[in-house]
Amino acid sequence: MSYLIVGGRLLVAGIFLLSLFGKVRSAAQFRRFVAATAGLLAVRPRWARPLALATVGAEATIVALALAPVGPVAGFVLAGALLTCFTVALVRARRRADQVACHCFGQSQVPVGHRHVVRNVVLIFVVLLLAAAAVATTAGPVDPAGVAVAALVAVPTALAIAHLDDVVDVLRPSSRK
Repeated sequence: MSYLIVGGRLLVAGIFLLSLFGKVRSAAQFRRFVAATAGLLAVRPRWARPLALATVGAEATIVALALAPVGPVAGFVLAGALLTCFTVALVRARRRADQVACHCFGQSQVPVGHRHVVRNVVLIFVVLLLAAAAVATTAGPVDPAGVAVAALVAVPTALAIAHLDDVVDVLRPSSRK
């Protein structure tokens, strides 16, 4: 098995696990996510809870599929589909000029911006490339050292993606003099 696929599986599982945990780590956090879902999608509150539950269900399924030994293609494809739905929601919110926070990885006060859309488009491209590579690659033995190296790349990358707003804030030049 290609270490690219191993790293991709760990990256996708990490991103969606962090996203899932950020939404369900407490009852209060899930309530905030439901409220953010209503605002982001501009739906009535009664529709927000089922949509939020479907989101966390899909994210949990992606994590399970990405880590399942039978093959990651379904996980990559589902991740691409869910990311596409997320991206459409983000673009629609931007077009409405709503100042709603994403809550993609839990509580965030940062309004949806271009960076969130670009992040998702890049991730869609990555998971589709990973799906194609997984289809084209035959499974084979893996060396634990290769898996460790793949994890050393995937884990910090997933963390950086999950904390994109913080990374941007740190890298943005300060306006204070």
